[in-house]
Amino acid sequence: MTKRIFILTALFIAICATAKAQWFVGGNASVNIQNTTVYANIAPEFGRRFVDGKLSVAISPFASYYKTRGNDPQTTYGGRAYATFDIYNGLYAIGGIQAESYKRWDGEGREWQISIPVGAGYRRCFGSLCIYAEVTYDLLFDENSYGENPMIRAGANYSF
Repeated sequence: MTKRIFILTALFIAICATAKAQWFVGGNASVNIQNTTVYANIAPEFGRRFVDGKLSVAISPFASYYKTRGNDPQTTYGGRAYATFDIYNGLYAIGGIQAESYKRWDGEGREWQISIPVGAGYRRCFGSLCIYAEVTYDLLFDENSYGENPMIRAGANYSF
């Protein structure tokens, strides 16, 4: 696991160091309160655009909190590395790898889960500010996976 993260990080740095590109920062944050449930998450992202802005490579650490009345709170954290490729007029394909740590429901420590989300999204830019929405499907998802399939994500990023 540590070796894979190191290799992905080294690959990301090598790509960024050798290409003329544009940096961006952004991410998403949300708080949802519904009846007896509270859910909050934060996921900053840091990346770089290449090939005239058509290809983007990014990393995004994340953390979330989930609490329902009568149950202990659940926290998850981890990170993802991903790439997007613009297809046409803001429509893009996305694929990556994600590692997430969550507390086991039986209370016996934490587990790491690896997922491979792939999908599509739409990005609308206003100068240096872009907003996006995407839908991904985890290729490794099974009945024991933490989370849901498909995953819907939205956010914004700023290029400099």
